[in-house]
Amino acid sequence: MTPTNNTHEASFRDPSGYMFHDGEVLRRVINPIYFPQYKKLRDSGFFETLIKKGLLISHEETSVSEEKIVLTPEVIPFITNPYEWSFEQFKHAALLTLQIQKYALSKGFILKDASAYNVTFHKGKAVFIDTLSFDFYEEDTPWRAYKQFITHFFGPLVLAKYHGTDILKMMETHIDGIPVKLIASLLPGKTKLSSTLYTNIHLLAKMESKHSEDYDGSTKVAKLSKKAQNNILTSLFDYIKKLELKEASEWGDYYNKTNYDDAALRPKKY
Repeated sequence: MTPTNNTHEASFRDPSGYMFHDGEVLRRVINPIYFPQYKKLRDSGFFETLIKKGLLISHEETSVSEEKIVLTPEVIPFITNPYEWSFEQFKHAALLTLQIQKYALSKGFILKDASAYNVTFHKGKAVFIDTLSFDFYEEDTPWRAYKQFITHFFGPLVLAKYHGTDILKMMETHIDGIPVKLIASLLPGKTKLSSTLYTNIHLLAKMESKHSEDYDGSTKVAKLSKKAQNNILTSLFDYIKKLELKEASEWGDYYNKTNYDDAALRPKKY
């Protein structure tokens, strides 16, 4: 199915389908190439479970034919972008993505991409908005979106921990994620002592450099058991959940720094 002139600007990359504006309504077209995945996800109750848990934006089938399936997602009044998020919002979006990938893996699916732009905030919480980001899991294959998760979520969050939240604005100019080698170069040397940071950032950057130097045109697919993949997801989830900023808010020590006398300060405590 060929996208129309009303196609949403963020939909040009995915052959599985696209978003388009139908007047004031935003709808999603699913192309035949994605019918097997979509129908399995729908009929197995996968979508229904994620929607009930508030992890995936709800949608309804508007029309079904041999050429296309049209979905109408729940209206989100205001879409926020990753470079506009606070540190805590970024954390929630990252944890949501890992939670969905872990659930998908348990049901025989995967997230085929882990872009931060697949998440926004609705009704006060993070929600996944790309219904077509799922695919079938193939036994012993690693998570194909792992590196994207590092460049879109894990790396930016770790950088924010050491350099402050302004560094998250780099996502505006790095819409494909902050390169792993750049992330590694901006982190203190002591981060190599952390097994989680060394494995998921420093070692990944080193492997990326080695592969680019040794590339001979062949394609090698590494093997990774489902159990090992779950261990990686759990490790990343636990690390991100505990992440805190090193920078202090200008309001954090307000009452110790203020120059009010006791009489003037007393009413402000209530």
